[in-house]
Amino acid sequence: MPVTHLTEAQFEPAVLKSDLPVLLDFWADWCGPCKAMEPMLDQLAAEFAGRLKVMKVNVDENPRLAQAFRIQSIPFLALVAGGQVVDALTGAVDKKTLVAMVEPHLGAAQVGGVEIWDPKKVRAAITANQAIAVDLREPVDYNRAHLPGALNLPLEGREAALGGMGRSTAYVFYARTAEGVDTVAKQANELGHAAIILEGGLLNWEASLFPIERGARKV
Repeated sequence: MPVTHLTEAQFEPAVLKSDLPVLLDFWADWCGPCKAMEPMLDQLAAEFAGRLKVMKVNVDENPRLAQAFRIQSIPFLALVAGGQVVDALTGAVDKKTLVAMVEPHLGAAQVGGVEIWDPKKVRAAITANQAIAVDLREPVDYNRAHLPGALNLPLEGREAALGGMGRSTAYVFYARTAEGVDTVAKQANELGHAAIILEGGLLNWEASLFPIERGARKV
């Protein structure tokens, strides 16, 4: 979701009634530090697409909004969630500070209505027996390396196997990367399973230095 420009007339529907948290960047053309932060805000909007809206407010063109937020200097960043200002920062800050500001107010990342979990969260759920990993690769690849306790659900016979899986636990679907996993996870979700997608797939899991298993096990 790209960074968009906000006007006073758009404030209520776009910010106060937004289903997503909104990060407001109050800026002006003459503000050097404001312009220096633009690439960082673009990155933030891209990384948290679907979970956060980033909107720019020109204080010279929207003086009533600047007055409402009692802005005395810029850049000024305000985070609005549920129609309320939940945090604010004045002055140029680094990306780490911005991420720390917005992350506590973000919902889980989703694609097609299915949540995306990072490897750390997936590992915790598997360790606590709250989720079972499901490997969507072909058996030869699955046998080389897979997540601990993962079931193998290759293309052949996948539809029937999905229908026969139990519904008493959550299933974390993954492949080598995240590509194509959303289609299967969405299908599982529609069948009544608690479906989850492993962010970045097996490659991201291994990059996190988490343990793997070898050998065969099928649904």
